[in-house]
Amino acid sequence: MNTSLKIAVATALSVVAMPGHAERVTVKAPPDQVRTMRISYADLNMSSDEGVRRLTMRAKGAARWVCDVSEASLPIAEEQAEQRCFNASFARARNDIAMVQQQIRTNIASNAASSGAIEVAQR
Repeated sequence: MNTSLKIAVATALSVVAMPGHAERVTVKAPPDQVRTMRISYADLNMSSDEGVRRLTMRAKGAARWVCDVSEASLPIAEEQAEQRCFNASFARARNDIAMVQQQIRTNIASNAASSGAIEVAQR
């Protein structure tokens, strides 16, 4: 995550964590600051377990990249923000993979199925 986005998330978390405040705060980055990665599955057999496993691993790596997940020790608020971003991005990618599998099983043509790619984005 870029520094300004990390600060915004940490600030939002500190406001939410204040006693007596039960409001939910949502922080969204401007669209030009949201990292995305397009992942191709054109080379994979998505009707096989191995193809699905390989795409899932690609999506996991992409989620780590778009959320800037660091192996370094960070302040807890930043680690939590990275983990939430990763969990949400990877969950969305898994849903997209499941949709592709369903479309292949039922032979329904769609943009995602015909393009042979899914997009993983910061969430």
